[in-house]
This record gives sequence, structure tokens and C-alpha cells, in this order.
Amino acid sequence: MRNVLITGGSGGLGIELVKAHLDEGFRVYSLDISASEIIADLQKMDDRLHSMQCDISSTESVQKAIAQVSKEVDSLERIFNNAGICRREDLVNLDQTNLDFAKIMFDINAVGALRIVKYAMPLLKAGSIIINTSSEAGSISDCPIHVQYAYCMSKTAMNMGARLMNNELKEKGIRTFCIHPGRMKTSMGGPDSEIYPSETAESLMRLFENICDLPQELIYMDYKGEPFNW
Repeated sequence: MRNVLITGGSGGLGIELVKAHLDEGFRVYSLDISASEIIADLQKMDDRLHSMQCDISSTESVQKAIAQVSKEVDSLERIFNNAGICRREDLVNLDQTNLDFAKIMFDINAVGALRIVKYAMPLLKAGSIIINTSSEAGSISDCPIHVQYAYCMSKTAMNMGARLMNNELKEKGIRTFCIHPGRMKTSMGGPDSEIYPSETAESLMRLFENICDLPQELIYMDYKGEPFNW
């Protein structure tokens, strides 16, 4: 059976990724600080779904969750580093920005993905892929805004982490990607956003089923496979 690990599986895009992978026959490990009612209900209906508590900002919590996964499977075809935070109160200029919160956002959005991969490394084999939910906000060259300092910087840091992982792991046949998921209608994106998370999930499933069609140099892109500038 094909295995996938999805962080942030209890909300927004995470839930849709869980559903889409179950539909495609995967065994799914959904990691989040707490399980949503939707995930809890899905787990009751499908024994291929395993919901686990995990705080990606805590090394101890990540180690514990990955150790449990490792007891049940010996490989992961996919890791979706989807967990992250974004705050509307950060939509302000620098003079109003709470810089003390930046380290918390950085620890979750950037370092959290590295924690997951570090401890899941023994489960990654040739052909495994790591997908990080990044953002257009992580692009330095195409940045047009003047707010959200911590969020944008954390996504840029996530992108660099992914690039480093790809440099390290590509010789083993393991590829790493950063995905801008689109401006989704979620609690983070808001009702005025462009697409539903189910549309992003469906597009990502198609994209990564045809991974051989993606150029080796392509790492940072949108959910349709269109390249983004670093």
C-alpha cells in the first residue's frame, strides 16, 4: 500500500489532501496539534487513516509521532509539510509589527518542515517526494508587498530549507518541492480568495502522479506546476 504523511491534516488544504489520498488508495498519516471533527469522522469510516497528535514546533512531539509511524510502515511515498500559521494581525507595517512573534512563526513555518523530514528520513526511499506548502509570499524577487514581515520571511526560509534538502537528497532519488497553493477560501485565506482547497488538492494529486514530467530543476512552483521565481 502507498503511504503518505500529511502535517496540518485537520484543516483547510490538509483535510482535502487527506481525502484525496484516501480516494487514491493511500494509507494516510494525518498529523496535527489536534484532530478536527472531520478527520475524526473520516478515521471512524476508513481504517487507512491514522490521525496523530503532533506539534511540529516541538522536536520531542515530532520524534514521538514519527516513531509511531515507523512502527507501522517502512516507507513513505510522500510527505506533505502542510502545517503552518499566518496571522491577520501581521498585515501591518514594520512600526506596528510584533517582532517577538517572528521567532515562533519561523519555528513553525520553516523549521517545522525540517523536523519532520529529519526524523522521517529512514522512511524515505528512491522515488519518495517531499512537498512543502510554501507561498508566493516566499519569493524575494517578486515581492510586491510591505506587510507580513514574519510570514513572508518564514516562507522564504522554508524555501531555502527545501532547496538544501533537495541538494542533499536528490542523489538518493528523493525530490523536494515548494508549492504555492493558490489563494484558497480557508480560515487563513478568507472568503474573498480565488479557489477552494479541494481544487488545489485535486491539482496537486494530478501533478505528482506525473512527477516524471516535472523538470529536475523545478522546485518552487504553484499548484498547477508553473515555476515561481525565488
